[in-house]
Amino acid sequence: MSLFLLQKVSTNGEISTEPIANPDTVFVAEIPRSNKFELSPFHQYIIGLVDFQIQFMHKNPVKANHIYLDVNLGGRNNDDSTWTEISSREIKRILDCRYPEAAKELQDLADGYNYDCDAQPLFQLGSTAYQHYLVNIRVSMKSRKQIGNLYGIMMPVIFQNMKYTKILFSMKTLFTPLVMFALFWFWKRVSCLQRNLELIEKTIMFLAVMLLQLDFPIDWLSIFVGTPVILFISDIRQGLFYVGLLSFWVIFTGEHLIRKSERNLLRSYWQELLAITVCCCALFLFDSLERGVQIADPFYTIWSSSDTGYNIALGLIVLGAIGASFYFCFLFYLVFRVFSSIKEKSAQFVDSMAPISRRSHILEGVVFRFKFFMGSTLLLAAVTIAFFLLVQVRLVP
Repeated sequence: MSLFLLQKVSTNGEISTEPIANPDTVFVAEIPRSNKFELSPFHQYIIGLVDFQIQFMHKNPVKANHIYLDVNLGGRNNDDSTWTEISSREIKRILDCRYPEAAKELQDLADGYNYDCDAQPLFQLGSTAYQHYLVNIRVSMKSRKQIGNLYGIMMPVIFQNMKYTKILFSMKTLFTPLVMFALFWFWKRVSCLQRNLELIEKTIMFLAVMLLQLDFPIDWLSIFVGTPVILFISDIRQGLFYVGLLSFWVIFTGEHLIRKSERNLLRSYWQELLAITVCCCALFLFDSLERGVQIADPFYTIWSSSDTGYNIALGLIVLGAIGASFYFCFLFYLVFRVFSSIKEKSAQFVDSMAPISRRSHILEGVVFRFKFFMGSTLLLAAVTIAFFLLVQVRLVP
């Protein structure tokens, strides 16, 4: 991550020291800052934030909840003599500023302290097609009398590490044929059986297919083609893998609990599958409204588009979190019932055998390993869902 202090530049190209009220004042930042470093397609994406530097003044307090900005984003390579415009428009961002914490602690609200303002998303590029980028920001006329004494803008910029990208792509390229071989071997083995496939076998194959599409190295297209849609497609691929993984956990657990006549029916797991569907559909809609639109408009964010857009985004995240929570509750209940059933049955078998017989020791070892595996499955599900909830909470401005 890099941090930029945007310079104020006048229309004649010189660095300006004039106040923000001057309509010719433009904040400018070049990414990257040094000519010794240049971006590469291996950086994958660029996320830019804005952190407004506003001085606290009694005569000119912050009154607005939003700020309007005229923004322009351009890119060029080393061989290009001019900048190519990528996007240019007026945007609205949330202005969430509070009284300075330092002044509160000292009980001194004199002029000169900085407001504590939350950083807001500025743009997101799904690919790094150029080696250099230029960002111009000018405060719109409609906001200049309501935002206090804005004297500077900090712009944190986030992009993926090149070494991490190369290692990730290499591992995907290496593991794809291994997953294909394992899937083909399993399919061949179950096809030789003189019966129809069990639901758990179909689920294992479905999970393997989801893992294969997740590992399949189509990410190399982002290096040679440079299309921003790859980032959105990667989100969809991850979502499909989670569908397969969550479904497998539920059906595998139910195999040891539901009667044999019903364990091959999907309707036996309708509550858990409904929770998975609600969660994944809500997140897919949110991602489509956020990153899907950013493919064409990198400055777009549903959080600042309108009050309706903000409420829709928040509602989709809350709905996804509710679905994930219900899923974990259902899975926890299933695992608890499996533990109770295994404990009861194992006690009956052990009582019917000699306490020191070899079969009783083998049975106790099998039961312990099974309980350990089920406990690990539940713990992994809990960590996965907890991580998911934390990520979704961070998305809310």
